[in-house]
Amino acid sequence: GQSGSLTTQIIELGNTQLQGVEVNIGADGATNVDTFKTANYNGAVYDYILLDTTVGARTGQFMVIQDNGSIEFTDTSTPSLHSDATEPSISAQINGDDVEVQVTSGDGYTFKAFVKKL
Repeated sequence: GQSGSLTTQIIELGNTQLQGVEVNIGADGATNVDTFKTANYNGAVYDYILLDTTVGARTGQFMVIQDNGSIEFTDTSTPSLHSDATEPSISAQINGDDVEVQVTSGDGYTFKAFVKKL
């Protein structure tokens, strides 16, 4: 589900999409920060930052690949700076015809990313 505000900017280059994403997360439950159709893209690379309104930050890059109902997710990031009891986590899943990228335990954080979908 979506909890928070979402801003995107999209540039299409053939079968590749470059996108700027910004989501203000308003809950600790799983919040979709990006979604794409499995029929349109097999993978995506995200250069991202998670930034809290108080003390909390992490930056890095994660990759998502999907094919025929299977999905893999890899995150390479800095150690987190955070004062919350639970550190936000990022994951991806297939839901019907969509790949959903989600942040959990991110209440009060902003997720910003440049995304390359391939």
